[in-house]
Amino acid sequence: MPLLLDLARKPNFLHDNSVPNLDKLLDPARGNSAPHPFYVRSRMQRADLAIYLRGLDTQSR
Repeated sequence: MPLLLDLARKPNFLHDNSVPNLDKLLDPARGNSAPHPFYVRSRMQRADLAIYLRGLDTQSR
């Protein structure tokens, strides 16, 4: 399972840095043959998920 912590500090995604942000990573417009094709169809749900994922960090509260 990939590490989903500190994504807010990550400037690009995928092994080749070809995806510039979480919204693009989760956008079905990338296509079914794109690497890691896990998509969220609704733009609003993608935005909510991106906010949630950026909020995961390594700092204890």
